[in-house]
Amino acid sequence: MPLAQFNIARGRWPKGDPRMGEFEENVPRMNALARRSPGFLWLLDDRATILDDPRMTWTLSLWESPEALAAFAFNTVHRRFFRRKAEWFEAIDHAWFILWPIEPGRLPTLEEALAKKAKLDAEGPSDEVFGWERFPHLAAARETAA
Repeated sequence: MPLAQFNIARGRWPKGDPRMGEFEENVPRMNALARRSPGFLWLLDDRATILDDPRMTWTLSLWESPEALAAFAFNTVHRRFFRRKAEWFEAIDHAWFILWPIEPGRLPTLEEALAKKAKLDAEGPSDEVFGWERFPHLAAARETAA
């Protein structure tokens, strides 16, 4: 079953601030890399403000498997940017990375992603919504990327 992925981050500075420049300049590059990655299915290209916070950025994508997503996130140049996330983003005290299974042929929506995030924040991981903890066999890739 395909896996929807939603991640959020709150910038240390507003979008357009020169200190966010290196990150912002590379978003299109990382999106293009994702699209070329094995197991990639779809990416929502939208920069809507979420959680009423203009400094919040997010990605919503769809992958064939957790292994395909992990290969992109931790075994490509994306890994270098992942390692540097603390330079651009504040630590947040709620779920920032959300995964859920989705029926084949259906695309996730931003509204659905926000609802899944709220459910994960309120109830913790379940069969409906979870994080990387659901896939312990991918722990080594995540740990070496951090």
